[in-house]
Order: sequence, then C-alpha cells, then structure tokens
Amino acid sequence: MKEFPFASASVSAHVHATESEEKVLGAIKLLLPKGVIVGSSKVNGHYGNPITMLGAKVEGAAVIRDLWRTLFEKLPAHEMEKIRRLVPDLVDSSCRLYLRFDKQRACEGELALAEGGDAIHARFKVLVYPAKQGAAIAAVEKFLHDRLI
Repeated sequence: MKEFPFASASVSAHVHATESEEKVLGAIKLLLPKGVIVGSSKVNGHYGNPITMLGAKVEGAAVIRDLWRTLFEKLPAHEMEKIRRLVPDLVDSSCRLYLRFDKQRACEGELALAEGGDAIHARFKVLVYPAKQGAAIAAVEKFLHDRLI
C-alpha cells in the first residue's frame, strides 16, 4: 500500500429509542476490524428522549489500515470515486477526514455513503506536516488516487 496518511480514526452512531441497539451495533461493526471494542453511553435528546451513543476509537497503524481495507472492499467503486471527488469538502482545518455512511443500509449489511440525516460517522486524523488543511487534502487525494488507479 502506498504512503498511508492516517494516524487515528473513530467510528460512531446514535441509537434512537425507536431503533434496535443490536442492529446499529452490527452496522458499526460492518466497518470495524475484528477486535475493536465499541463503547456505549446513554444520553437524553433535546426533548428528553433516550439516545444511546455507540463509538469506537481505532488506533494503531495496522488496525487503521484494516479499517481502510474494509472500506475499499465493501464500498462500491462509484462511492469511492465520490469520496475522491469530495475530499476538499471532507477534510477540515484540524486535518480530519469526515465520512458519513447510511445507517439504515449498513443495518442491512450494505455499506454506502450518506447524503444527510441519521448516519454512521467515521473520522480519520490525517498525519501531515505542516498540519494544514491543504496539506491534509493533498495527502488524502494522493492516497486515494494511488488506491483507485
């Protein structure tokens, strides 16, 4: 694999009272490498409704590579191409790449990008020096270009 630009990652989702925590946990695990532990916490929503927050930190180069390998294997080629086109919009000034996956489709075992609404959130810290948004965008674009050609 070409130069790998990611130092850490996290994956998270909210489980609303009307959803099955088991199904959403399974959807998150669709992304995660084996052995990554998903934690949970309970919070109250804006109107007092119960929400369970599920999340996992992904650390260590090999585990983060496994996460990316899963994305490349499970996302359709047109979705990977979409990420590649949108990289400048997906990397913030803190050098983090943000991806959102359709939670309902993931609950059905299918990985797809989400346009809006309720989603599984994946955040990747891009390791670049200097730590500037432009450098992070360039590193992610190069990585994806090398993977997609």
